[in-house]
Amino acid sequence: MPIPIPQIAIEEACSVIYGNTLYSYSPKAFQSLALEEDALWLSLAGGVSVTGGVCVKSTPKDKPDAAALYIVGGVSNSTEYEGLQRFTFATGKWETIRPTVPVTQNRVYHGAVYLNASDSILVYAGNQDGNKMFSSQTFTIKASEPYPVLAYESIAPPAISPKLIPWSETEALYIGGSDANTKAMLFSSANAWVDSKASLAEPLDGTAAIVIDGDDGSKMLYTFDMSVAPNQVNRTVLVDGNGQPITSSKPIFMTRDLVSGAGAGKLTAANWPTYNSTLAPSSTRADYSVARDEDGLVVISGGNKDDVLCMFTAKENCWVNATAKLVSKSASQLRYISMNFVSSMYDLNTS
Repeated sequence: MPIPIPQIAIEEACSVIYGNTLYSYSPKAFQSLALEEDALWLSLAGGVSVTGGVCVKSTPKDKPDAAALYIVGGVSNSTEYEGLQRFTFATGKWETIRPTVPVTQNRVYHGAVYLNASDSILVYAGNQDGNKMFSSQTFTIKASEPYPVLAYESIAPPAISPKLIPWSETEALYIGGSDANTKAMLFSSANAWVDSKASLAEPLDGTAAIVIDGDDGSKMLYTFDMSVAPNQVNRTVLVDGNGQPITSSKPIFMTRDLVSGAGAGKLTAANWPTYNSTLAPSSTRADYSVARDEDGLVVISGGNKDDVLCMFTAKENCWVNATAKLVSKSASQLRYISMNFVSSMYDLNTS
């Protein structure tokens, strides 16, 4: 039995995972899928429809009921919409937000991420006139009233659609953004932009990326290339087990079918599970969205109408059987029995 199909195709979407549920926002729909057996896609009340917005999940530790999905930037049909809205998970309601300075209005080709310690949203690069141009504009927006905006000078390389990834409670990582940038830059509200001293051997292309922390303080960059079959995932060490940043770090190309070393003790740079590509998807994707939960489960959705999503667990370094996770054995058996019954009736009618 195939995995559940959303009521509206996932296109031009961004997504987050919260409470073991995938939330997918697109200009045409806002939908959710519980990541459990026999769950179905739900169509949720939508906020303002925008194109080019960025999904940001906030999880304020002192206000857990305020956890929310923010849509940062994007172009709408409303001249009054200032480019920021949030869906609060606890209430299931949308709220349009007006920052003290409308830096998110019509902003596209930008990146955005939540900074937990300062309860603020970092916005980097992009522009408000629709042109795809390099930018180093840097802002933070406080995630509570009156939503003040602060601007920062940037020493980070100018970018188009940079990748902003949570790094710590106080910092965010910026990578990518151009075909020349190999730096791994860090931003915090206290120190603005600083060079992490980690860098990549080659610039990142359009692949999606996440960062996973090891138990020894190491940090691994996972990148996903869904344009090839089978889908390709690689791991790059940004910080080693001694806390030292790695310069010109080369990706560990993971191409062989090997038994995963998951469950063999602490997750460290020296004892990272070996990649297991046994369940690597063969369906290619374009214009897909990547979301991850706190345990390192990655859900890649959209970009292929016939294969809605796939899953990867970063801490075990292997692909997940999404069908087994989302479809119960009883449902699969029922479908098998039904197909056999139909086949038997056809044989009787044709004999």
